[in-house]
This record gives sequence, C-alpha cells and structure tokens, in this order.
Amino acid sequence: MRPSERDPHLAEMWLPYEEGVELSRAGRSERALSKLEEALAAGERLLGPDSAHLYDILEGLHVNYLFARRYEEAAACGLRALDRAPEVHGTSHPRTGDVMDSTAQALRQVGRHREALTLDQHNLVIQTQAFGGRHPATIRAAVNITASHLALGERGEARDYLGIAERGAAVTDGVPPHTLARMRAHRRAIEDGVPGPDGRSTFPEFAPEQEPRYRADAEDGDLAAMVRLGGVLERQGRASEAERWYRRAASEGVAPALAALGALLYDAGRKEEAERCLGDAAAAGDVHGSFNLGILLLNEDRPGEAERWLLRAHEAGVGPRPAHMLALALERLGRDEEAGRWYRSAADAGLPEASGKVGRRLADAGDLAGAEPYMRRAAEGGRDTDVLDLALFLGRTGRPGDRQEAERLLRRVAERDPIRPAGVLGALLLEQGRPQDAEPWLVRAGENGDVDAMMNLYGLTTALGRPDEALRWLRRAADAGDPQAADLLRRLPAGPRRSRLWRRRSES
Repeated sequence: MRPSERDPHLAEMWLPYEEGVELSRAGRSERALSKLEEALAAGERLLGPDSAHLYDILEGLHVNYLFARRYEEAAACGLRALDRAPEVHGTSHPRTGDVMDSTAQALRQVGRHREALTLDQHNLVIQTQAFGGRHPATIRAAVNITASHLALGERGEARDYLGIAERGAAVTDGVPPHTLARMRAHRRAIEDGVPGPDGRSTFPEFAPEQEPRYRADAEDGDLAAMVRLGGVLERQGRASEAERWYRRAASEGVAPALAALGALLYDAGRKEEAERCLGDAAAAGDVHGSFNLGILLLNEDRPGEAERWLLRAHEAGVGPRPAHMLALALERLGRDEEAGRWYRSAADAGLPEASGKVGRRLADAGDLAGAEPYMRRAAEGGRDTDVLDLALFLGRTGRPGDRQEAERLLRRVAERDPIRPAGVLGALLLEQGRPQDAEPWLVRAGENGDVDAMMNLYGLTTALGRPDEALRWLRRAADAGDPQAADLLRRLPAGPRRSRLWRRRSES
C-alpha cells in the first residue's frame, strides 16, 4: 500500500493491511494472514479484483503463505502480484524479479516446474540487466533454472545453466554457502544421473479443491493421485484415510509417498515405523525424507546418525533449515567449531533462528559488535524469544539509548507472554529505579511461575516495608525449587516473631 492510497474511503482495506503487516513482523503469521485476507477481500470489493492497488496486499499474502508453507496459496498470490508488478515497479525492476523468484519457489514446491522455469528465466534476465552476470542474485537465478530443468528431466539444459552459475561464482565473492552447496548437488545430479533435489518433483500441482478428481484417479491406480489425495485428506484432519492412500502408493516404492507416510506416522507417535518409512524415502533420494529422517534421529538423541541425512538434505538446496539442524547435531556431538560454521551458513541464508544462535554465540564470546547485526536480524523475524534476546543484549551494552530500546522491545513481547519477558521487563525497570512501574510486571511473571520474578518481588516488597508479601514470594520461590530462597527460609526465625523481625529490618 502506498501513502497516497490512505483514502479514508478505503479504510476497510488499508487498516487490516497495516495490522497484518505488524502481525507478520511480530511473527504471528496465522493472524497476519487473517488480516491480509480481510484486506484483500475489502480491496476487491472496493476497487475490483484487477486493481494494481492490491499489489502490496497480494505480495504480503504471498510472503506469509510461503512462511506458513501453504505453497498453493503462495503461488496463486505471487502470480496475481506479478500481474500488477509492471504498473507498480516496472517489468525490469529487481523487485519484480524478487517476486518472480519467490513465486517460482512456491511453484516448485507443488510440482509446477514448467511454470517455475518460465519465471526463473525472466528473473535471470532482470537480475543480469540490473547487476551483471557475477552478482549473487544472478547466480541464484541460474541455479534455480538448473533445478527446474533437472526436475523436468532436461539434463542438457540444466548443464548449460549450471555452467553459467559456476562461471559467475568462480569470480564472485559473497555467494551464500547454501547456493554453492546447491550447485555441487546439481553437478552430481547432472554427471551421475541421481534424482533432482525436490523429492516431490514427479508430482504436479496439489490443489485441495481437486479432491474428487484425485480420488477418481487414485481409485484407477494413479500413484501420483494417491499421494495428492493423501495430502488433501491429511490437511483436512482425516489422518487414517490419508494413511491408507499413502500406504498404497508407498507399497509401489513411490519415494514421496514413503516420506509423507513417515511424517504422518511420526506425528502420530509411531516412531519405529516412521523411521523405516523415512529411511526408505531418503535412500530413494527423496530430500524431504532425508530431512525429516534427520529431524527424527535428532529428536531421538542420535545426532551422529542424523548428521548424514541432514547434510544430504542441505546439499539438495531446499533452503537454510537443514543447515541449522545440522549445526544443532554437530553441537550435540561436541564439534563446536563446525557447528558455528553451519549456524552462520543458515543465518547468512536468511533463517532468523540461526541468526539468533550466531548472535548469542558471538555475544557469549565477547564479540558484541559482531553479535548485534545477527541479533537484530533474528528479532526482525518476529519470534518472541529472539526479540527477548535482543532486549537482554541491549541491556548490557551500556550505550546511551539502548536501555530505552530494550524496554520498548520487552513491552512488545511482555504483552503476549506473561512469564519471562514480563519478568525481565520488571527487572530492567527495577535497575532504572522505577519500582512502581516494575511491580505489576514482576507480579504478572511471578504469578505465572517465573522464579526470578518471585525473588525480585521478595527484594522489592522487603524494601517497601511489606514483609508479609515478601515472605509469601520467598516461600513460593523456595517451593518452585530456588536454592537461594530455600536457604533464606531456613535462616529465618520460626513462629509468630517472623513478621516482626521483618518489620524491624524494613524500618532500620
């Protein structure tokens, strides 16, 4: 939405849009989608479905659907946004190319590789015109074209575009590690004839409204339709029926069916059977099977076994998450230096939680200047834990204004989380000499089980001459297992003299 469009007659459209943007920044994607969908419905009613003024709403929906892994909706909104992009940015603007890139990503996820290829080819032209052939964005576009050609079985064309990417990368600094890993995986696929990086690439578009057609085709023995039907049923909560169709396709050795079945079984707590299915899918070259098998093994505290499969998923180039999980596996194995490199790889590829991890590691090592950009990048992802970590970081820098920024961040997350952020905000306000402002936040956190907040309330109410309240908070902290609180209780006199003793202390 552009500032010039803040017409009060269009408030039905731009108010929910702005609220959706803020929710998205705060990491509340489901609520953000609801508001953006409301904005789109209002805009279509007020301006018509073809209006260029709907571009920002459609782009916002497209991005949030991608984050939510709702790839069909992401693709549809991306394509609609691209229809309007010439009027907004122009046909050759890099921003238009970026939307082409992300829309192609969504199309690849649902098996629409030919459409993805067309967008990737247009994007390559745009990025080359804007930045030249040696820019990371241009190299990424060529790698995406390579992936689409491989998924379509066009190895000769894939080889040509991979050559473009490799020549650019050979003379360019700053190509992200995950892009280089994708190039290596594609080179192996071209030379060795191994499966392409998308385990679902043999199956075309997945559309819930097509359930009757999928069912008819599946009953006629169409293996792809069985997998698609299973996906529709699983999304509808009909897990038992979805399992039956996945099993029918899996019994024929269909790798994506094995991967989907394994994930379904794991969610149902049937871990041994899930591991067998995911193992079979991974061995057949299904990248989603490899990744989910790695996650399963990591969750079962088997990081040594998980490493292999997470590395394979990463090399397939399906995004930064496998690198992040691989780093976690290596960290559990005590290979801290390697873990740090993989965390940084995932962070540099845009994964907020990996950025937070890198920032915390750098801060713990005393490199505050190096930590801050990563911690800010993580907080921009909107997760409350990352916003809280940034606030704690700013609270220790000692720079003018940082404590005020920390307070603003803490208030933002404390409104949603009544435990740790509220307790940290209360502690920060106490340090600033604002006990009246601090107490409500500490009470909120203490009542919800935050032991640190209980101990701060013990100290605060003691200082304010309210010994009965102080004793109550001390007892609650001791009951919650705090050793300092238990030790203080043991050293207090017993019986009715206790409160008088506290009063004398507060009066002295």
